[in-house]
Amino acid sequence: TGLRLVAFLAIPSTVGLVVLGEPIVRLIYERGGFVSTDTPATAAALAMYAVGLYAYSAVKVAAPAFYALDHPRAPLVASLSAVAVNLVLHILLFEHLGFRGLALGTALGAGATVPALAFPFRALGAHAGRVLLAALPCGAGAYLTVRSMEAALGTASTLARLGAVLPAVAAGVVLFCGAAALLRLPELGDVLSLVRGRLRR
Repeated sequence: TGLRLVAFLAIPSTVGLVVLGEPIVRLIYERGGFVSTDTPATAAALAMYAVGLYAYSAVKVAAPAFYALDHPRAPLVASLSAVAVNLVLHILLFEHLGFRGLALGTALGAGATVPALAFPFRALGAHAGRVLLAALPCGAGAYLTVRSMEAALGTASTLARLGAVLPAVAAGVVLFCGAAALLRLPELGDVLSLVRGRLRR
């Protein structure tokens, strides 16, 4: 259940970071010594790292379970697998992709922990596919919204950047929730219940 919930949150977040990487980086960092020409490179690295978001998050859920069951070998093997894959991919990818290769190698190295932790692939894979399907309109809506807002407001001021990013994030969330409801993903109800509980406090 925890891994399914991680997928429900991490996969649309990955899509969002990929399609909104440049506007988010521009909003947060583009000031002082960080100039506009730095934004595309930083956003590219962010997109590569984002590929491993589900793996990073899933390990945080699964590894403690193995320790609790007194099976520490699996997390150890997973960590060693990640280090080995990281090293190999960094060497292979850096030559062709530069710093992007280092980021992608780290993300794919994190993915190497998944088989080492013996996840139930068939069930999780089918569920992850449905979540990804729900995330596609989220990404498309967020991208179209941020581009139209940037065209209308520009990107010169922090207020204009905020006015582009916030509506795009909101559009992505609404579209993802709508698609998740159509696909009957049960995690939507869990997340909405959690949000309602937090708001009542």
